[in-house]
Amino acid sequence: MTLREIILAFLAARYPAAFTAEAITARVNASGLLDKPTSTGEVYSELKILCRKFEYIDAEADTLTGNTAWSATTEGVREWHISGQLHVG
Repeated sequence: MTLREIILAFLAARYPAAFTAEAITARVNASGLLDKPTSTGEVYSELKILCRKFEYIDAEADTLTGNTAWSATTEGVREWHISGQLHVG
């Protein structure tokens, strides 16, 4: 299982909620699904790929805080269903 698959599973299961890269990193690491903890930088790189290349997630900028929140798209949720609906706690 790859970091990309885990991120998509986390976001798709919580659609349409949006989370910061830091929050996603914390949940991915807490899930124990990776061999070693990941960094926010690694998560951010995968988020950009999922957003720009696959269009499985969207980025929403919060103009008040300057933070970016990430959420699954309907296409991302569909891909998650097709791939078996991995649960990331």
